Amino acid sequence: MEMIAMETPSEFLCPITHGLMREPVRARDGHTYEKLAIERWFAQRATSPLTGSSLESTSVEALPELQMAIRTFAESRRDTDDGQLYFACPFCNADCANRAACKAKYEKQLRSDAAFGAAARRRRWIEGTLLPSAERVLRTGPVSAGALMVGAFSVGAVGAIVGGVASSVAEVVSGGIELAHGLADSLTGASDDEDRPSWARGCFKIASGAVLVPVASASIAAMFALGAAAGSVALATGILKELANAAIHTVRLTSNAIMPPPTTDEA
Repeated sequence: MEMIAMETPSEFLCPITHGLMREPVRARDGHTYEKLAIERWFAQRATSPLTGSSLESTSVEALPELQMAIRTFAESRRDTDDGQLYFACPFCNADCANRAACKAKYEKQLRSDAAFGAAARRRRWIEGTLLPSAERVLRTGPVSAGALMVGAFSVGAVGAIVGGVASSVAEVVSGGIELAHGLADSLTGASDDEDRPSWARGCFKIASGAVLVPVASASIAAMFALGAAAGSVALATGILKELANAAIHTVRLTSNAIMPPPTTDEA
């Protein structure tokens, strides 16, 4: 394929695709890019393609005057490879017969890029924020790790209990209301429409709120309690270890004070 001629103005070329820009836009880094190319770039990362620096925003600014100038230039070069490429399908860069299908494929790829970019950002955040914090806690010994486990699992247990009580009360109240309406419908001979309140469903909700929800909440709270217990063991072990180290250090200091080690001359 014929290369783009040297006389092609550099400002007409996208730094990502290295081709004539059909829809030039200016990004927050001050540089101009082909809109479709920079869209895919920003779908995965919020950085400048040229400098690699982070950008506060991925918004772009349209440049209609530059777009018109590039189009005029491309029209004067229709017989060249770069001119033909400019007027080809913007999604596949070929003279395709179904641009709508190409656009749909591009949009699907863009969504995939966005999902990949979001996952990569979450991973970078975890690796840069959560993991270093957890590593620092673990490096401080079992005392800090045990305290962290006790705190986290205790909060989880309390949350499970409070949430279970609230859910149980709401289920019982809802069941009572439906039971009352269902009995009233039965006495008045109302329609047996399935969407209407039913005394049978009301009874089931009451039973669920009184038995099933509390049992499930208690099970979850018990698991959190076991985690808190494990954290307590780690915490106690760490404290005993620190106390033992302090005691050994004290004994050594006392021994050195009573009977100092021999000097080099005495040896």
